[in-house]
Amino acid sequence: MHQGQQWLHYRNSLSAYDYLFSDAAHFVTIPDGYTDQQQAINLLSVVDRRRAIIWLLRFNIEIPDNPIIIQRPECIKFIINNITVKSGK
Repeated sequence: MHQGQQWLHYRNSLSAYDYLFSDAAHFVTIPDGYTDQQQAINLLSVVDRRRAIIWLLRFNIEIPDNPIIIQRPECIKFIINNITVKSGK
């Protein structure tokens, strides 16, 4: 499955509230050829580069060369913060 299609599939599992924020973020480019971990780090680096670097070190992986491009990253930051609070971290 194409990486962009995988993201769309994942979005369908979000709560309606988070789904609206992900839709409002307006993804422009989602690069192909990376693992799920790399894509997650790539997305995290758009909104919180410091936290992304910490996870890069924990997973011992490299950040993808091609960034995910989003017109409104603050919407994704809201989702990431919401998920972090829900998971208790």
